[in-house]
Amino acid sequence: MADNETPSIIVNLILIILVLVLILGFIFLFNPNSKYNIFPDFKQVEYKVNWNEEYFLEHPEFITYKIEGKEANIYLRYNVNPVIDYDDIENVIGWEWSLNNKHYLSVNNVVYSDYSYLGLTEKNRNYLKMLINQSPEHGLRIIMERVRKNNEGNIKVFGLGFDVNLHIMIGPETDGFKASDKRLQDLDGVIDRLNQISRGYVKSRE
Repeated sequence: MADNETPSIIVNLILIILVLVLILGFIFLFNPNSKYNIFPDFKQVEYKVNWNEEYFLEHPEFITYKIEGKEANIYLRYNVNPVIDYDDIENVIGWEWSLNNKHYLSVNNVVYSDYSYLGLTEKNRNYLKMLINQSPEHGLRIIMERVRKNNEGNIKVFGLGFDVNLHIMIGPETDGFKASDKRLQDLDGVIDRLNQISRGYVKSRE
């Protein structure tokens, strides 16, 4: 009798283990910041971007940053030459955002207004507040850290998930590059690359 029950017990144990694995998989899928770190693939990564302040952006006014990902799509740029109009609070020096790369709004205004009717998600709105009063370099660092640790997209369970990318464009053209995970760790390297491309763009305009 015991011999007949042994296969059944083994099958039940296997089913229980599979159910537990699936439950843990869903926990990490919907809560990647969970303090429970059971599988090696789920070890938390240090998302802080390194910056030794060796490089600074030479022409931030020509650069557009596009974050691409599930529920994370947004364009960002740094405005250095606003039109002087004291009745228009959008015309200020600093970071601006857009959902279509055409109509830009100052991040300074996000803290006071609700732009959800324009399609701005709550997470993006909270993130934009972090760019208020930030320099071009510190703002880029915040952008890179958000892309590296983006819980709208960079969630992977057993190798499956959604990727979030940062595409950087120089000038009105789409001449730029897509930043990889490795490059997103080194702000000095990204700034150096952007300066090289920006110099070429400025020279072509002369």
